[in-house]
Amino acid sequence: MKAQTELSSSVHVPLSSQVEPGAECSRFVLNVGLGLSALIGIWGLSCLIYGLTINGPLTLIRQFWCAVTGT
Repeated sequence: MKAQTELSSSVHVPLSSQVEPGAECSRFVLNVGLGLSALIGIWGLSCLIYGLTINGPLTLIRQFWCAVTGT
C-alpha cells in the first residue's frame, strides 16, 4: 500500500497589492500602440518588397527621386 502524504501551502497576499486602474489602462494602450505600429511596419515592408519585385530597384529609386524633387 502507498503512503499518503499531506501537502499544504499558504500564500500571503499583502493588502497593498491592489490593481491600479491607471497603470493597467496605460499598459493596455501601450500594447495596442505597439501592436498597431508593428502592423504598419509589416505593411510598409510588404509594399516595398512588392514595388521592388514589380518595377525593379532602379525604377523604384528613380520614381522615389522624382516624387521627392517634383521633377
